[in-house]
Amino acid sequence: MNHPLFVYGTLLSSSSHPMSNYLASRATLLGAARLHCACLYDLGTYPAIQFTNQVTSPVVGELYQLHEDQFAETIAALDSYEGIGPASTIPDLYERLVVSVEFNRSTCQAWTYVMHSIPESAVLVPTGDYSTWHRV
Repeated sequence: MNHPLFVYGTLLSSSSHPMSNYLASRATLLGAARLHCACLYDLGTYPAIQFTNQVTSPVVGELYQLHEDQFAETIAALDSYEGIGPASTIPDLYERLVVSVEFNRSTCQAWTYVMHSIPESAVLVPTGDYSTWHRV
């Protein structure tokens, strides 16, 4: 079985973005999860996270288990959406990494998308919760 996917922005189940609907049709929502040791930033139309050693609010998100029979196609589509891979016309903005997330009062490993470099114009989301910060 593949790692679940931790999402924190436009892929959240509350988002009206078409990729959120795509993900929901190809994965099972496991529930709320949190990522510690990371900061969440608002870049205007989408968010990004970056790891930190500072004490911050955890990044609030959701955990999805991608359907096994569609995993390769789904992860390729998500990578493309996040600007990763051969279809990208610019250098990759994000990378998909395995991270430890808090889920159901324990820790599990999950994929998530982390931005390589946060632009100076990015705004820190102090609560770590994009869904309440920016009505997705």
